[in-house]
Parts: sequence; C-alpha cells; structure tokens
Amino acid sequence: MKRVAVLPSLVTTGSIVCGFASIGSAAKSQFELAAWFIFFAMICDALDGKIARMTKGASEFGAQLDSLADVISFGLAPAFIVMRMLEHFPPKIGWVISVLFVVCAALRLARFNVETDADEDSHRYFKGLPSPAAAGLVASMVLMHNDLMEDYDIDIVPRLLPLVALAAGTLMISRVRYLHVLKRVFDKPKPFAFLAQVVFLGIFVALTKEYSLFAVFGLYAASGVLGLAKAPAEAEADDKELEEEEDASYL
Repeated sequence: MKRVAVLPSLVTTGSIVCGFASIGSAAKSQFELAAWFIFFAMICDALDGKIARMTKGASEFGAQLDSLADVISFGLAPAFIVMRMLEHFPPKIGWVISVLFVVCAALRLARFNVETDADEDSHRYFKGLPSPAAAGLVASMVLMHNDLMEDYDIDIVPRLLPLVALAAGTLMISRVRYLHVLKRVFDKPKPFAFLAQVVFLGIFVALTKEYSLFAVFGLYAASGVLGLAKAPAEAEADDKELEEEEDASYL
C-alpha cells in the first residue's frame, strides 16, 4: 500500500470519532450533546480536504476514508438521533424514517464519488443536498427543541422532525443543484465589505445559535429547491467580474 498523508487522515478520523460520540450521546438521550458532536464532525469534514490540499496529501485513500466518515457522522448519527427522539411514535415509523435517511446519505455519497472528477470546477456545485447539510438540519432542530422546551415548554420539534428528515433524505438523492458555499466564500479574494459581513453574520449566529443555525441550514436546503444556485456559466461570469474589480478593494 502507498504511503498516506497522516495529518488530513487524522482530521478525518476525528470526524468518525465525533459521529460515534454523537450516537453514544443519543443512546443516553443526551440529544443536545449529540447534536453538537455532529457540528464538530462538520468542522473536521471542512478541514480535512483543505489540509490535504495545503500539504499536497490528497489521495484516493483520503477520499474513501472521508466518505466512510460521512456515512457515520452525517448518515448514521443523525438517523439515530431521529429514531431516539421519535421513541414515543409507533416504533415502525421512527425505524423506517431513520433507515431511509441512512440509505439516502449512503447513496448520495456513492454517487458523489462516482460522478465527481478531480477537477476543482466539478466541486463548485453539488448534485443533491450535501450530507453534512442534511445532518446539520437535523442537529439544528435538536438544539432548537431543547431551547423551546426549556424556555417556552413547546414540544413541536419531534412532530416536525420526521417530515424534515424525510425531506432531507429526498433532497440528498435528488438532482437539485446546490452551491458549494465554502469554495465560493474562501477560495478567492473578496472585498473587505464581504469579510465584515461574514464576521457580523458569524457573531449573530453564535449569539442566537439555537434558532439561527436551523434558519441557515433550512435556507440552504430551500435554496436548491428554489433554484437559487446559479448555472456554471453564470458563476463563471460572476468570478470574472469579481477578478476585474480594482485591487484596492481587496484585502
């Protein structure tokens, strides 16, 4: 076997650990902690590819390990949370919805591996809702549920969670186009005003995380359905226009 890059592989392994920790927390009905472990796994998932490219350690091994990590952290973990939170429903309902979510996540990741080329341009858009976004939608609902229960004694989230999980699973295996947000935001220089907007948005999300996280993931899921992701030709035109702006407007 060829040598593998250690640092990005360790970060990807961290995502697997977070996914397992999420399942373990959900098994103890610690749903808020389980949700946070999913978000920690998302951070690892966002960093491993970037680190691999920076260290020139991208490999087929890393890509396969990343897919296995995604199945655990963004397929099994959120599905198990859904099943545990629906324990007051008829058992078959929670079981079926959870299984469908896992299967859709696995199918979506398998399709991504087969259809995605090594070319960077092929990573600018997703076909179907990305599995981390689908998992984030479930996890953010859990955080919102805990806050609603503690402050307002409102128990509506478990009633909506089955529908949201089914919708997220369906969008994962769909052909709906979704924008690759991280690449659009971080891969190229942006005006200073854009940086300020990102900072203020991050502060706002941190202060209102129980509700804003659900709004962010919900809006992202809806963006594909509404056709807000631009076609490649339109995106290229935007990039060209951005590059032609005066150098003084950039950091």
